[in-house]
Amino acid sequence: MSSRALARNIAIKLAGFGCAITPLRDWGASDFKFTGEEIDMLAIAEHERWISEHLQAGWSLGPRDTEQKMSPHLVPFDELATDIAERDRMFVRAIPDLLASVGLQVIRVQTT
Repeated sequence: MSSRALARNIAIKLAGFGCAITPLRDWGASDFKFTGEEIDMLAIAEHERWISEHLQAGWSLGPRDTEQKMSPHLVPFDELATDIAERDRMFVRAIPDLLASVGLQVIRVQTT
């Protein structure tokens, strides 16, 4: 369910950065690249979504213990261990490939 919530939230996060999801029309769509700043902002947004999801499910901060619903990662993004923060960034970098695999692509939307 968490993966589905993450997928449903992609379009919302992208819209906040002037991007949208459209049907695949460009065979090079998986070559789309976010800027470094966009990667960090999207990774932070995803981590905040993950925290909210876990808190609503009764998780709390503490040493990792799935039976007791405790996680050491229920902290602000900038307090995460580097390897954990990088997992969120890796997901963001993979968005264009993931969407292309299901016939969708990321585009930048002109704003006036």
